[in-house]
Formats: sequence, C-alpha cells, structure tokens
Amino acid sequence: MDLEPLLSTLPAWRSPAGRLILETLARHRGHIGRAAFFARRVGLRSRHQLHRLLRREGLPPIEVLGAWIRILRWVIEAETEHLSLCAIATRSGLDPSACNRTVRCATGFPWKTVQRRGPAWVVLRIIDECGNGGQMNRYNVLTS
Repeated sequence: MDLEPLLSTLPAWRSPAGRLILETLARHRGHIGRAAFFARRVGLRSRHQLHRLLRREGLPPIEVLGAWIRILRWVIEAETEHLSLCAIATRSGLDPSACNRTVRCATGFPWKTVQRRGPAWVVLRIIDECGNGGQMNRYNVLTS
C-alpha cells in the first residue's frame, strides 16, 4: 500500500526536508524506533535537529506524526482488505489494545468512527495537525 500519494497533499510535502521525513515515515509504516535513529536515517545529526526541523516545517513531533501515519495505514488496510483493527495489529505483531489507544489519543475518536470516516478524513486531520504543529496536549499519551 503506497501512502505517498495521500501524503503528497500535506503542505510539508512541498519542501525537500518535509518530503524526506514523510517519505521515510511512509516507507517504515509510521514506525520510527528511537528519534535519534530516525534523525540519522533522514541525514540529521541528532533528535534535537530533527525536532527543530519538524517545528520549522510546521509538523508535529516525530512520535505524533508516526502515529498519524500508522493510523492512516490501518484505515486503508481496513478498507481495502476488510480487516478489523485487531486483525491488522495481530498480523503486524502489535498489541491491539495499544493500537486502539493510539487511535483514540491521536484522533479523539474510537476506531470504528475513524474507520467509518475513512482515509480522506485522516489525511484532512493530519493537515489540521500539521497546521498547529501537533501542540495538542493529548499527544503526551502517544509518547509514553
């Protein structure tokens, strides 16, 4: 499943740095590992440099952006393969409860609502979050 066409609608896609970050996140399905490792993966020296770049690009913190990319992928998988979030999580080796918490924390809605609204809605929400730099308090839950 290629997320790049959907991600190319994000304003950050217009800059080379923003595009590289989004392409890398899409390629790794929203999983970043450690921020320092991800920073080196995109050619930066440290997680601090990555944080400053994300802020400059108007993007939320890398953990938040990764969560949104995972949610987008899950919604697309659920739609195209007619799978539940539990089945998607299990197939990916993830804890279904953690996936449900990620969806609720990031979107403010339960999985069924997000799934029903579809990928276009998720992309619009990502655009909204990029506009405010991901400064909403509920994202602290995503990093713990």
